[in-house]
Amino acid sequence: MKKSTLVLIAMILSTAIVNAQRAADFCKKLEQANYHLNYNNLTEAVPAFEELVKQEPANALLNYNLGFSILNSGVREKSEGLKYLLEAEKNMVKSATNYDDLDCNEKRAPLVTLYVLGDAFMYNGNFDKAIEKFEKYRTLEKMDKESAAELDRKIDMCRFADASMKKPVKAEFTNLGSAINTKFPDYAAFFNDDESTIYFNSRREGNGNFQGLDGKYFESIHTSIKSDSWQPSDIIGSPISEEENDAIMSVSPDGTKMLIYKDKKENGNIFLSELKGDSWTTPIDMGPSINSKFREIGACFSLDGNTIYFSSDKKGGKGGMDLYKSARNGNSWGAAENITELNTKYDETNPWLSLDGKNLFFSSNGHVTMGGMDLVKSAVNGTSFGAPENLGYPINTVDDDMYYAESLDGRTGYVSQSIKGGMGDLDIYSVFYADRKPNSITVYMGKINLNTGVKELTGDNKIIVKGSDGSEKTYKAASNGKFSFNLKPGAKYDVSVNIKNKQIGTDMIDVPAGSAYQEIKKEFDLDPEAAKLAQVNEAEKKAEAERKAAEAAENAKAKPIGFKLFFQYNKKDIAASNDFSDFIKAFEAAVKEGPVKIKIEASASKVPTARFKSNQDLSMLRGENAKKKLMEVMTQKKIDAKKVTFLPIDALVGGPEYKNDFNENRKAYENFQYIDISVTK
Repeated sequence: MKKSTLVLIAMILSTAIVNAQRAADFCKKLEQANYHLNYNNLTEAVPAFEELVKQEPANALLNYNLGFSILNSGVREKSEGLKYLLEAEKNMVKSATNYDDLDCNEKRAPLVTLYVLGDAFMYNGNFDKAIEKFEKYRTLEKMDKESAAELDRKIDMCRFADASMKKPVKAEFTNLGSAINTKFPDYAAFFNDDESTIYFNSRREGNGNFQGLDGKYFESIHTSIKSDSWQPSDIIGSPISEEENDAIMSVSPDGTKMLIYKDKKENGNIFLSELKGDSWTTPIDMGPSINSKFREIGACFSLDGNTIYFSSDKKGGKGGMDLYKSARNGNSWGAAENITELNTKYDETNPWLSLDGKNLFFSSNGHVTMGGMDLVKSAVNGTSFGAPENLGYPINTVDDDMYYAESLDGRTGYVSQSIKGGMGDLDIYSVFYADRKPNSITVYMGKINLNTGVKELTGDNKIIVKGSDGSEKTYKAASNGKFSFNLKPGAKYDVSVNIKNKQIGTDMIDVPAGSAYQEIKKEFDLDPEAAKLAQVNEAEKKAEAERKAAEAAENAKAKPIGFKLFFQYNKKDIAASNDFSDFIKAFEAAVKEGPVKIKIEASASKVPTARFKSNQDLSMLRGENAKKKLMEVMTQKKIDAKKVTFLPIDALVGGPEYKNDFNENRKAYENFQYIDISVTK
């Protein structure tokens, strides 16, 4: 063989090896990018796909994934995603046959690109183009009745958004600034009674915060005090914030009670913390009338604190998240009632009652919206609710709008939006309604002074308000002595402040018909005798704490002992977590009381697995690994194995048939990637 031929062969082989290595590197990067996308970690997915698109700018699937990620991530302006989706549209697959969106060699975009393009044009305010893409998608994609109806809803949203933006609400937006907002999501602002303190949620880095599978940091509650301007905010800290997901739902009108969302298990519940002096108490579970094994998110109190409004996806509702209300029954809460006139088969959540009690605001994607979740309000008349009314543009946008609260006078609202020029992602904005008249209410802000050596006010106090119109209401001061209530125009009111049935002060307020908004501040002093009555008795305090502890223990005992974990794609092992530790503690306590049985149900979705023989094998491995983990823990903690019986593992493969649409329908598949462990007697 000639020397030149050998050199040529060597060059060809070298080039082939380099190309093979490049292909292997590309496929590895693509696998990582898909991993981020599949688990909604779009913060990481965007730069990963950007790098890949630079290598293959004509690859339609890469352009689709990048455009989709930008559109839904919050880390880029949504408008930036449009050009990539338009590039993806140039080479779309015509059928699902021989198409695999996880294949390294696949370069075609899915047909759903048209639908996502419609969303992109919506976000850009080009509603005619959006409708054009939605209609084109209808002609090419075979849809069932439900999918077709959803597409019709999307088109209706475009038309409503177009009309709303042509007739905007007069409102002046002001970003609350860098003391409150960051490049991370900051949202759901609530205030104390005089609006000098703000409480809000943030998913920012720092404070030892953890990241979820989606790459976003857990929610934590932050607070700031206003002097001339808002001071730099900080996490509210212990005992409210823990190493888990914590979120504020609302603050009571008097600023002394905070409703909090906590992820104690796979489904979150509502907890209550109270302001005692200058500190918040350890949050307590609101109990079985409110909380369930399903999700409870979003909650607020009525002005008198005797009614709670909240949202839940518990069984028996109309569908999705529904609004409920529950009335106080002594020291507990009555059965929750579904507010049927406000709920749809979609989601209604995050209720907030105006401080004049006239309107219930909430977020919904089931009523007429501009796109996604919109803020709506319903007029409250006694126990009935008026037809929901959209708050309009720019309070609502084509994006999700989910959180709303107003000032005492009703002229300033607070929303959370991602607006170009903001700090980044969701920011908190004040919205001033210049043309709106103040609420025609009188806000009475009272305070029992604790300057007589009394550190904490007894709970046995009553503020009785009697009106010349025949009305009579009873309120209670917080442990720091503060109380507040609203007075309607058109009557005279006698106010009586009592501690353990001893009257310590009175006041008379005349609120003529037609009175404008006003605030009345009044302080009441304690005489020596009243001071003794007002002082919290340590024995009573201890007894109350023991009662609450016993009640909590009883509630815990009534709850089934279980642990459920949803897996990432192709994952099979249980990792350490607070939830698993809590489960082990409950399991250990149950064994001490007597023999128990353990049932393990494992599941894999129908998304093809590349690492295991089959999805059935993956499912069984998940169950066996869970059993192995439990046996290891039993050995470590010296749990009596003779008292524990493991029932046969149920290894399931479930969920929808895979249609090469993991990115779009990730949640539908993820619901069937889990292990569910239950402990019974």
